[in-house]
Amino acid sequence: MSAIQYARVRVIRDSNGLAVDYAVSGDFPRYGNNDDRADRIAVGLVEQFMTKVRRYSAYRDAIHTQSVLTITSNVVYGKHTGDTPDGNRMWIRFVLVPGLTDDPANVEGIASFVSTLKTVDRVEVLPFHKLGAAKYTKLGMVFPLEHVPTPDVALIERARDQFAQRGTPVF
Repeated sequence: MSAIQYARVRVIRDSNGLAVDYAVSGDFPRYGNNDDRADRIAVGLVEQFMTKVRRYSAYRDAIHTQSVLTITSNVVYGKHTGDTPDGNRMWIRFVLVPGLTDDPANVEGIASFVSTLKTVDRVEVLPFHKLGAAKYTKLGMVFPLEHVPTPDVALIERARDQFAQRGTPVF
């Protein structure tokens, strides 16, 4: 939304006309701890959304409320306090899945974002495993990640190094 408001965004479509990517020209405020313009966009969207939701009655006359993901609220509170709203610090757990989350650019993007958060004490790089595969079999289901290998030591260390290079303690 920030890029649409402050820069030029072009939709990239495949041969069927479906949007597959976006090309952004120009600078725009990023979400996080650095620019209140981006945060104002998010606040405006949430307020509009909740106004629309509250037009409808809830089950058993409950009051509609909203819960924001912990990491999102930590960005706002962490900007001013360096801490979470309840005084606790945060650990980030990054699941390293070969072929899905291991691309160096993906890891770098997450490491870059995490490094802006004052509330993060550590990042844990969790190597993908197949310990839950037997449960799928018992339920008569196909394990959707059966073809995915577990990451080797070199891949795990590369991901850990990418977080560490941003100054985040990594385990």
